[in-house]
Amino acid sequence: PGQLGGLLAGPAVAIVGSREAGEYGLEAAELFARELAAHGVAVISGFARGIDAAAHRGALAAPAGRTVAVLGCGLGIDYPRGHARLGDQIAARGALVTEFPCGTTPRAWHFPVRNRIIAALSAGTLVVEATARSGSLVTVRHALDLGREVWAVPGRIIDPRAAGPNALIRDGAALVQQPRDILESLGLRPAAPVSRGSSESVRSDTIQRERPPGLASTVLDGLDPGGGEATPEELADRAAVTVDRVLAALLELELGGWIVRRPGPRFARAGG
Repeated sequence: PGQLGGLLAGPAVAIVGSREAGEYGLEAAELFARELAAHGVAVISGFARGIDAAAHRGALAAPAGRTVAVLGCGLGIDYPRGHARLGDQIAARGALVTEFPCGTTPRAWHFPVRNRIIAALSAGTLVVEATARSGSLVTVRHALDLGREVWAVPGRIIDPRAAGPNALIRDGAALVQQPRDILESLGLRPAAPVSRGSSESVRSDTIQRERPPGLASTVLDGLDPGGGEATPEELADRAAVTVDRVLAALLELELGGWIVRRPGPRFARAGG
């Protein structure tokens, strides 16, 4: 058994999902992790590629964000290959934890075993993207056995990576669309947006004039400022990118308060 860094006091949430995540899943994992970490919640994950790595990086992107990686091998093993720098960053702001002796190489059976530690360290588990047979669902079973919360981010019904979370929602897991859903479930108060009528209204207006970066800005331009609605497919055509990438940008815009989701789903600019 080994540990590099220090275990963290306070609330913690596990974020798990597919190693072969899409743009939407990676964006969702990073956004949820960053916002939870910004509110003092430690992010627990399994250090794998895909959703796990996005969750760790999202937590590290928050000022003083904390994260714990539970390994399926011993300390001192470069696995997944190329994650050494991420591991150093996690150890500096949280911990690398394993029950396997130093130098133990990963085996397939290690990962279901390590998933029980992820569940045990967390008040609840968030599943972002997972196939119907994903190992992430093992973490969910451990969380349920421990009486912990289970949350899921919904996905497109035709995407195999959405089969896991969509099935969890069907079976009673809490559907979450934004980090405040989890914060409220934990009894934490999400940071409220500054009111335009408050003494900080000038600061609020300045923030609202700053455009979101990258593809999110392009997708926002594809929405009619006059209140017109558009589907993700229509926005993908306008931006000349895949629907997966547009869904990731729409999630970022929705969490940032730039747009609103309407039945369909269709999207419109907030306040339009």
